[in-house]
Amino acid sequence: MISGLIDKFKKVGEELDTGEIAKKIVRDNDNILIDMNAQDQLYAKGVNRLGVRIDEYQPYRPLTIKVKIEKRQPYDRVTLKDTGEFYDSFYVETAEDRFYIKASDEKTNWLIKRRLLQNSHILHIPILLHMINKYGAEIFGLTNDSLAEFINDYVKDEAYNRVKDILNER
Repeated sequence: MISGLIDKFKKVGEELDTGEIAKKIVRDNDNILIDMNAQDQLYAKGVNRLGVRIDEYQPYRPLTIKVKIEKRQPYDRVTLKDTGEFYDSFYVETAEDRFYIKASDEKTNWLIKRRLLQNSHILHIPILLHMINKYGAEIFGLTNDSLAEFINDYVKDEAYNRVKDILNER
């Protein structure tokens, strides 16, 4: 009886140590994570995982604003949504102690790219090299508030239920 209970506690410990419980919760709720990233943050608020407005990196150009108005899409913030293909390509990968939200759309690298831009001075005095970001990899992932919401709404109850299931196994 006692040895069986000890074995169950060991199993709980192993699943917690290896992150298996957390990984399963993330995999089972990947659609929620994607929706929080794409719809709640990017589309509704126009912010990246740091909570920074995306248009602070590169705002819409006047032509894009005109197109957005014609399509009846938000133009007061950068949403990174036009046809929806980019959002539809979002997926979640789990690692040992974390998860990543990524996208497979062909525009992904262009949207997050960082490139060097050269500015030369008329007098050919030193050439300045500086980084130009499109929107950066920070467009993927949850803000602290979104992550806390996910933990409170999904992780706590599901982790509790998994531990309870292990302890109640016969």
